[in-house]
Amino acid sequence: YIDNEQGRTPFALVWDATEQMAAEKMQLQHEQRLQSLIDSMQEGVISIDQRGIILSFNPAAGQMFGYEAVDVIGTKVNRLMPAEYAKTYDDYLQRYLNGGETHIFGIPRELKAVRANGQEFPIRLLVSEVVGTGPERQFVGSVTDLSEVVLREEMLRRSQKMEAVGQLSGGIAHDFNNQLGVVLGYLDFLGEELRHQEKPSQWVDTATRAARRCVELTRQLLAFSRRRVLDESQVLDVNATIEEMQGLIQRSLTPGIELDLRLAAGCWRVRCDRGELQDVLLNLALNARDAMPDGGALRIQSENQAVEVIGEASGGVLEPGEYVHLVVEDSGTGMTDEALEHLFEPFFTTKPEGEGTGLGMAMVWGFVQRSGGQINVSSQPGQGTRVSIYLPRCRPESGLGLSAAEMPEPPGAALPRGTERVLVVDDEPMLRELASSYLQHLGYRTLEAENGRQALAILASDERLDLVFSDVIMPGGVDGFAVAEAARQRQLPPKVLLASGFLGQGNDRDRAGQLAGALLDKPYDIAALARAVRRVLDD
Repeated sequence: YIDNEQGRTPFALVWDATEQMAAEKMQLQHEQRLQSLIDSMQEGVISIDQRGIILSFNPAAGQMFGYEAVDVIGTKVNRLMPAEYAKTYDDYLQRYLNGGETHIFGIPRELKAVRANGQEFPIRLLVSEVVGTGPERQFVGSVTDLSEVVLREEMLRRSQKMEAVGQLSGGIAHDFNNQLGVVLGYLDFLGEELRHQEKPSQWVDTATRAARRCVELTRQLLAFSRRRVLDESQVLDVNATIEEMQGLIQRSLTPGIELDLRLAAGCWRVRCDRGELQDVLLNLALNARDAMPDGGALRIQSENQAVEVIGEASGGVLEPGEYVHLVVEDSGTGMTDEALEHLFEPFFTTKPEGEGTGLGMAMVWGFVQRSGGQINVSSQPGQGTRVSIYLPRCRPESGLGLSAAEMPEPPGAALPRGTERVLVVDDEPMLRELASSYLQHLGYRTLEAENGRQALAILASDERLDLVFSDVIMPGGVDGFAVAEAARQRQLPPKVLLASGFLGQGNDRDRAGQLAGALLDKPYDIAALARAVRRVLDD
């Protein structure tokens, strides 16, 4: 109505709204497409107003933070931040609105955020101001969860550290192994010379036992570095191995410790060294015993477990797959975070001085790595320790079967002898001389080469040879494999016996099997050498 001199006059205003309605429809469709795009993004997208109130919260953000959108829209965004950030966020935002603080906007930053359950986690955050929102200023943040990235980086760092320590330990153990071989060899000869003299013979026996103990320590170091020769890799039933060990483990514990076996029926087979698995079980049981001086409980458990998502492990990343999960858990004194950080390093121990070598857990770690598995150790002071070992399932169709163990010689059996001509190749002079002395003592005729190149020259000559006995790892670019290849090229090829204490399982071990009649683990004694030489020559 319009008021005028004649009174109130009604009128109607009519306009064509076609274009306006089309524009509004297009705007609505645009907003719907934009919202659909935001909802489908893997990154979390959160928008807020100039007071820090959450306006929108896409599904990815909800999954990341553990909230439903309805729970957070209308609340302050600093609820998603750790306390130290939440207290200062309003000040940052206000300084930005006043034209001061700008570095928190437009630049990706790595920060900490807080989930609904209170857990902090790392994120990458990019915040930008939304243009054209009217008098009320609005901001949008893109959030990326960095938890898996940080986990992989940390696991890579640990893995690289352990690899470096392993290489150093393996190199030292290799050289030490060679010297121990010499010591043990000449102790053998000395013992033979003094066998009728009681006191000197006892001294030699004591020295030999000490040297053999050193050999075991070097074997553990080489096992840690994953370079020890594994002659008995088998497809095993973990439950059967644990049950075989039950009596020994029980006798190793104090009377106040209760042993609880929980072995799931139908556990999958795994491929690993049976003797090493037994050593691992015994080592973990002894560690648990020492952690429970006043008694307690030791639980050993096995089960099949399918890992579907990547997980964290103490020795690296646990990849998805099917595993036999072996758990050894005690109720003992536990360990600090600092102790856990160094747990697998050689010579690190939490035991009092003189009560441990610090190689037990290094050996466990090496076994797990060689077996293609992973290990995870969790512990807290006063709350015990839980060791979880994941060994990959070995499927029957893989073609892996039980390997035949070499039959031991009966006690007191005479050493096999011979008269054949043997070329001894080793870059370590004392070991080369020892091997020659061993062989000559057994009746063989020997010829020596101080390195691979000299061995190739002898093989290229007309020298008659029945056997080449060569170390694998030698400097100068010509190793034992090259020597074995050259031996095979002769018109009358001699048999080949290789020796190493530093050879891995993969291609090198397969190559040794193709080129040689046998592979002898160093350090060896005269009995092991006598049997290996005779077996290769008679094959």
